[in-house]
Formats: sequence, structure tokens, C-alpha cells
Amino acid sequence: MTDLHERFQALDDLHAPELWREIEGRAATLPRRTAAPVSWALIVVLLLLGLTAGGAALIGWGLVKLPSVIEPSPTPSPGPTPPAAPTWISAASPDQSGEVQLATLLDDGRVLVLVGNERGDVSAELYNPARDSWTPTASLRQGGLRAAAVLLRNGRVLVAGGIDSDVALASAEVFDPATGTWTLTGSMNQARDHFAAVVLPDGKVLAVGGDQETPDGAVSLATAELYDPATGTWAVTGSMVAASGRASPTAVLLDDGQVLVFGGGSHSAELYDPATGSWAATTDTSGPRDGASATLLDDGTVLVAGGQDRSPGTDVDSSALSSAELYDPATGQWTVTGDMGQGRYWHTATLLRDGRVLIAGGEKAFLSFNHLSSAELYDPVTGTWSATASLSASRVGHVAVLLEDGRVLIVGGNLGAEIYDPGRAN
Repeated sequence: MTDLHERFQALDDLHAPELWREIEGRAATLPRRTAAPVSWALIVVLLLLGLTAGGAALIGWGLVKLPSVIEPSPTPSPGPTPPAAPTWISAASPDQSGEVQLATLLDDGRVLVLVGNERGDVSAELYNPARDSWTPTASLRQGGLRAAAVLLRNGRVLVAGGIDSDVALASAEVFDPATGTWTLTGSMNQARDHFAAVVLPDGKVLAVGGDQETPDGAVSLATAELYDPATGTWAVTGSMVAASGRASPTAVLLDDGQVLVFGGGSHSAELYDPATGSWAATTDTSGPRDGASATLLDDGTVLVAGGQDRSPGTDVDSSALSSAELYDPATGQWTVTGDMGQGRYWHTATLLRDGRVLIAGGEKAFLSFNHLSSAELYDPVTGTWSATASLSASRVGHVAVLLEDGRVLIVGGNLGAEIYDPGRAN
């Protein structure tokens, strides 16, 4: 019994004297020279009862914890559930009033938006999709309306050209999201507005076409130049094939590194090769498409939709095109695809995460100023269009940005901003 008493002395230390006395008392009544199996079985049972009681005491006093029971892992709260069907959601409006010029998605998920006023001043604001809020940032130092903006490889934004007081600008400046400041950089070799700008695979920026204001009116430009972010300078490159120039051209960077340029009052199209700095004609589009949209699809082809036929003799009040076509860089050919449900130009086109293209807003008749609120989706698999939820307000001259979460921000062209949510089914 001495050995048994020593083995259970720990229970006395755990403040369970009554339990030990009962066990010791019962054990003392057992015959000392009898090793009956039944008696030892009773001792084993009592030992188990003691251990169970001691363990319960340890748990109750907090000396032993059972995490899987006492502290279960918290169940993660589900995030916001996307709507079942596509819808437009009202978003906060920019603080500054005026004409929205450009919108650029930054590397941190925010959106830089430039807003111009009738005095020619251009202010800048940052939109935070996570908070649905706008924050003013520094205004451009020499920026003008109808400039071009691109996101550089280093995360900064280059804004170049534009027009101020009816005078085309050659100036350029760079926005640093980390400091919220603008820095002047090298000026273009030629002042221009209404031009196209594309970031090439090597990080340089191609500026092409546009207008140059003169005392006798605007002159369309056929020239092109390259901006080098490493040196902050511009260098002249080859001029376009279209000798008459292109005002408001459309430019798309292809998967092979070349740049497809078309539009600007012509149905011709051409390719810029960065390796040689030269241009080469490619197959013409089916017809003039001023104000058309161009979208590089996931398969490497380019979808061109809508636009306006401004050919001589065309009724400008019924010139909005509903047709669309595809350019295949592998063959250099254009192929007709399905028509949109509504003719439109100066609309926006956004490639969604699922490979479809969202077309929103635009103009359908110039003289009657008939702005559109309708939106459509193009399915590259079937080559067809389908109607989707309409904007809350008609918009033309607006901008669209694909956010990091797959939604689309629309701002400008009317009061306020809104966001397109493709929904769970999409």
C-alpha cells in the first residue's frame, strides 16, 4: 500500500483528498494475502476512476486544454456574394466636375482619372474600388485635353500631348503613384492631340497620328515617335503609310509585338514593326469606322465593333454601324462576325475575365445627340452578341477600366460613376 500511496500522492497536491481517502479506505479492507482476481479488478476500476477525476480536474482548472473542443477553429466569414445576374452598381462620383479624359488602372488596384474643365485645366483623382472612394491628387503641370495616357512598366503613368486654348501640346509628364506627384519629362518632337499611344514589349511608348492645330485649322498627322522611360526622351520613328495622316486613330498591340493601326477617316489599316521602326500596309477594314472600338481577344485576334461611316454622301444622322469584324494577325485578313444589336460609336469595349467583350454606351445619331445607355456582350466562341444590363444613364465619351476583381468601372460621359458586375453566372 505504501507504493500505491506514493503513486497517488499527486492527487493530494491537486486538492482531491477526499477521493484519495475513499480509495485508500476501500483498499485497506481487502485481504492482504489474497490475490483474488476480483479484488485486483476492483482496484483497477478505482484507479481508472481516480485518473478520470484527476484529468477532469486538470481540464477544469485550465492546466490542460483540449483545443479541438474548447477552442474550435473559427469559421471564415464568406466574402460578398456576386449577384446571380449581371448588373450595374452605383459608385461614388469624382470630386472634381468637368469632362473625364482618361482612366488608367494602377498596379496597386487604384484607378487614376484625369478630369478637364472648360478653362483647359486638368485635375487628377484616384479611385479606390475597395472603399468606393475618390481622393484628389496633384494636378497636371502642363496637361491639356485630349491627351494620351499609358501605364509604364515601372508602375508610373505617362501623359503626353493634348490641347490647351486651341493649341496642341508637345509636353509630357509622369505621375508617380507612390508620391502622388507629377514630374515633367521630355517633350514630343511634334505637338499633337487626338492621337494613339501604346506601350511596346520593350517598355518604350509609341505615339502615332493625331491632330496638330494651326491657324488654318487642324492637320492630321502621319508621323510617329517613341518615348524611352529610361532616358525620358522622345525619338522620331518611321511615318505611317497613310500619307494624309490619321486623326483619332485606333491602335492595338498584337501578341507578336507589332501594332495594328486603323481608322482616322480611312478604312485602311497598317502594322508597325518595332524591330525595324517601319510601317507596312495590311488588309483594309470593310469600311470607314471612326469611333469604333478595338479589343485584343484571348486568341490573339482583334475585334473591331461599331463606329461611324463618315464617307461623303453618308447621312451622318444614320451613320452608326452595328457591324463588327475580326482581324487575324496570322493571315492579315479581316473576317465579318455577328452584328451588334445596336449601331453605336464612341462607346467603350472591355475584355472581361471570361474572354467575352462588354460594349457599353455610345452614340447612335450625331445630329440628334442620341446617347445610349444599352450594353451588349460579345461571345468569341459563338461570334454572337447578347444584350446585358443597361447603364443607369446614357453615356458617350466615357471611359471604362477593368478592375482587379473582374468588375468594370465606367466614369464620365454623364454625371457619376457606376460599376458593371458580370455576376455568378458569368
